[in-house]
Amino acid sequence: MKKLILSIIIIICLVQQSFSQLNVGSTAQWVTTGNASVVLSDMNLVNNGTIAAGTGSFKFTGTQNTDISGSSMPSFYIVEMAKTNNAKILLSRNINVGSSIVFVSGQLDLNGNNILLSTGANISSETETNRIIGPNGGFIEVTQNLNSPNGNNPGNLGAFITSPANLGSVTIRRGHTAQSGTGLAISICRYYHIIPTNNSSLNATLRLKYFDAELNGQSEPGLVIYQSNNGGGNWNNLSRTSNSTNANYVEKTGITSLALQTLANDVQTAYGVT
Repeated sequence: MKKLILSIIIIICLVQQSFSQLNVGSTAQWVTTGNASVVLSDMNLVNNGTIAAGTGSFKFTGTQNTDISGSSMPSFYIVEMAKTNNAKILLSRNINVGSSIVFVSGQLDLNGNNILLSTGANISSETETNRIIGPNGGFIEVTQNLNSPNGNNPGNLGAFITSPANLGSVTIRRGHTAQSGTGLAISICRYYHIIPTNNSSLNATLRLKYFDAELNGQSEPGLVIYQSNNGGGNWNNLSRTSNSTNANYVEKTGITSLALQTLANDVQTAYGVT
């Protein structure tokens, strides 16, 4: 098996004039050692072999949309987004991330695929303009053990959980498609699916974050938490205990169990929304 051993900073930028993609073949293994940085400027990444990122980073730069594809799932350690000119990365397959996704500029479009974060991995420096999006589906997932969590925000996905209970192993998925169903006409373009091993008598406080760009026509002052216990077919209005339109969150205390949650306007009770 071929191996590409990287121990220095590798910048792949000017070669785009001859090559539009970095292609790791089916018999190849791309290995980075130390803190090596692989910089792809306006280049697609096609992984049909093995990418072992070590503790290095893959940095995506340039002014054009590019994608990550291939028959094999790449395992990155650090993914750095530094696209400009409103360019973005599109996922054409699932990816693993061992440490972090760092946003400098640009967007990362799930494009119907998933980002699987290692237990201690996180998303860093998301903003209104530089963030993960996913209008065509897909989610970001992380799994952590939560025993009496106090405002824990696994993966920095934006779901803060407090509970006196031991929830055990908890999988949290964040997606960016609007939700609807019986009891819910339309939601913002963000949802959280929280799956604890122990999911009863939690007496949990849940704070959900969002960006203004995800409001999807919903009135921000009227946002409340909706929950579905059957995968989005039926929705219950959990109302809210507190919120902040400046800090972009809605919070609810005393939740018995966690499931599929999103934010939408409360049109039944009222926070001035009709």
